[in-house]
Amino acid sequence: MEEVYLFLDIDGVLNRRSDWDKKFYMNPECLQAFDELINKLHKKYDLRIILSSTWRFAMSNDESDSVLLPLNTVLHKYNLGIYGSTVKSNKTRQEEIEYYIRRNGVNKYVILDDDASLFPDRSRINIYLTDYKTGLSSREVRAVIKSIGT
Repeated sequence: MEEVYLFLDIDGVLNRRSDWDKKFYMNPECLQAFDELINKLHKKYDLRIILSSTWRFAMSNDESDSVLLPLNTVLHKYNLGIYGSTVKSNKTRQEEIEYYIRRNGVNKYVILDDDASLFPDRSRINIYLTDYKTGLSSREVRAVIKSIGT
């Protein structure tokens, strides 16, 4: 089965702007759309979830299990987990992801993010930008999958 890497931001993807006053909160509707996406991708690909979100720095190792529980609950339904994360650097998020791709020989991937400003040259990457006001929605799942080339 072909590998596909999904570089995942959380704020603005798995939650909405209206949720940001709640620390480490994932919106149930966004998670439902993510579940739908994972379900469809998992049937066709060996899926690797890579955290590119700033959440990877904002929590201690002690709390990562509880903070990521809603996400891990979705992933565990498909016998998946967080496969890795991008490195912390003084580079742009795009450069951090591109470094991960080069270092790990990634061929097929999609980046899910809401902040276009973190990706100065989007012509070089495969990115799907969500609207931070709504996060990932079910109606976007098909477009994300299509962006991978399925």
